[in-house]
Amino acid sequence: PTRISVSFFNQGVTDDFSQEFEEAISGCDLVFMDTTLTLVQEPEKAISNLIKRFDWIMLKRHLPGDKLIEKTRLKKYKWGGMTEPSTHWEFGRDFFDNLGCPTHIINGGINPAHWMEPKPLVFLDCREF
Repeated sequence: PTRISVSFFNQGVTDDFSQEFEEAISGCDLVFMDTTLTLVQEPEKAISNLIKRFDWIMLKRHLPGDKLIEKTRLKKYKWGGMTEPSTHWEFGRDFFDNLGCPTHIINGGINPAHWMEPKPLVFLDCREF
């Protein structure tokens, strides 16, 4: 039988990873991020921390709309209840090309907030790092 274990950590994605966190993710092949990268100040730093530790990175709701744009844009967005707008990246082809790992975009991922509206999923193949 397959044994599944779950652990929870408070780990900043742009910070150096703690030894405890490094040990916990050792042997893990896949990381899944749902909009997380769009909200950080330094997405390149966050993703580079992950690229060298995982074989695959799956990104959901990281593209504006339903297709890949050419140029990444930094915008600000104010969700309900916020007093100040937040960082909100719209990633383009240039961002993924600069990562140096193969990028696969698969259309048709489910957006739970709008279940009838398919959203592309982005898979980063980090096995060569």
